[in-house]
Amino acid sequence: NDIPDNQTPLRDIKDAASEVFTEKIHIETLLYKRNSNFNAFEYRDALKAAYANQTLLKNYKVIWCESDFTAAALLDFFEEQHIEPGRDVLLIGTGDLENYYDDRAEAQIATIDFNAELIGRELAASVIAEINGKQVSNSIIEASFIPRRTFPLSKEIIL
Repeated sequence: NDIPDNQTPLRDIKDAASEVFTEKIHIETLLYKRNSNFNAFEYRDALKAAYANQTLLKNYKVIWCESDFTAAALLDFFEEQHIEPGRDVLLIGTGDLENYYDDRAEAQIATIDFNAELIGRELAASVIAEINGKQVSNSIIEASFIPRRTFPLSKEIIL
C-alpha cells in the first residue's frame, strides 16, 4: 500500500525495515480511518478494520501497531479467531498503556515504551527554563521494547 504524505514516520519505518529484511519478509502497511480521538473508539475502529481485513491479517507473522489500543483490538480479534498472539502471530503495540490504565492486571501486550512521562517532565523543565531566560538544549529520550505475552523474547520464535 502507498503511505500518505502525512505518515512520513511510518514510511521511514517501512523503508528501514525493508533494508534490514530485504527478501526475507514482506512488509505491508494497513492503515485504517479513525473516526474519533477517543481511545475506546480507536479500539473500536481497529477491531472493525481487523474484521474487514481478516484474510490479510491471518497471513501476517509480525504486526507492529501505532498504539496499544490498536494492539488490544487485534489481540481480541486474533483470540476470537483461535490465533494465539505470541505463538501464531507476534503483536507489538506502542505506548505501554496497560501500565497506565490497570496496574492490577498482568499486562499482555508487548509494547514500545517511549517514556511519555519523561518526555513531559523534560518539556515542562525546558519551557520553565526558557521563560526564565535560560538556554535550553535538546534532550534525547530513549524508547525501549517491553516483551510480553504477545511478543515474548524466546528462542522458539520462528518467522
